[in-house]
Order: sequence, then structure tokens, then C-alpha cells
Amino acid sequence: MPLVIGSLDEYTTVCCRCGCALKEEEVGGTMEGIFHDLEKQILYSKSTIVFCIECKNTTRKYANDPVGRAWARMQPLEHT
Repeated sequence: MPLVIGSLDEYTTVCCRCGCALKEEEVGGTMEGIFHDLEKQILYSKSTIVFCIECKNTTRKYANDPVGRAWARMQPLEHT
């Protein structure tokens, strides 16, 4: 998570994954499109999701993983 340096008006957005405030130059990536909240059954017509650099890298790392690899990562969690 980035260190808070400067004044509040320098921060323009929030990382959707970790919740940290971001300056424009700290934005690692964005995704634009339709966001459908399946739990609440709400369709947002256009959404922009913002990531800090660290969260963008983590998201990219897991975005194309096969389900089997994701399932294997979960196994140690079930035994704790």
C-alpha cells in the first residue's frame, strides 16, 4: 500500500481491491465495462474499476489461472 504523502486534494481515486487512496500516477490499471452485482441483482450500466500497481499485478497473476490451480491454493486454507 502506498505511503500517504502530500495533501488530500492530490488523491483522485481509490483502489477497488485494497481501498487505498491513489494519486493519478499511482494508478496501476483500470477495467471499464458493465458491472453486474449478482448478489444484489443490480446492473450498473458503466463502471470503471481502479487498481493500485500492487493489486493490478496480483489481479493479472490470478486472472487467467485455471480453476484447478485456484482450487489447489485454497486447500491449505480449509485445514487451518
